Amino acid sequence: MAMDKPETFKDTNPAATIIADNILAADTASFARIIQRRNELGDKIRFGVIALNSGSLLSLAALMGARGEASNWLQLDAPHARLAAVAFVAGVVGASIAPFFDHLKLTHEAADAYARMSAARSVAITQAEIVTDRNKVLRQTAMERYLALPLVDFQTSTKAIACQNVGVGGWLVGAVIVAGHLVGFFR
Repeated sequence: MAMDKPETFKDTNPAATIIADNILAADTASFARIIQRRNELGDKIRFGVIALNSGSLLSLAALMGARGEASNWLQLDAPHARLAAVAFVAGVVGASIAPFFDHLKLTHEAADAYARMSAARSVAITQAEIVTDRNKVLRQTAMERYLALPLVDFQTSTKAIACQNVGVGGWLVGAVIVAGHLVGFFR
């Protein structure tokens, strides 16, 4: 007499197994993406904003210190030069602290993504278990745990965006002050 193979959740609901496997794969990929993103997000943009503001500040300092010849050419007076310098410094500071806020947000999101990945793995593992009342409860508990976890949105921190905008805005204000003198708006 052939012994019947015990029925598993995979046997009773193959569609749910496929969905659970896909959810696990998607959550695992999301976790990998967020870790990579945490390490790379915004680095090039922020470096560019910092370099642009720093270069502009150094150029402004060089122009103002060139025995007055360059500042005469720009017709940039000292109060406006100081205002432009403050704008460039604000740009450097804003762009420099933006990664801090992204790091805080992404650290929490990485923890959430790890929890979702672990819970999805628990759901996937229960698919291969033999159908018993105890395993039904374990499977239901694993599914409820997974569904209760927050989705991870992988978005940039709004504080980091604001700081980065301060960086870009600082450069724009400083550049407009200098360019305005060059074309005669502030004479």
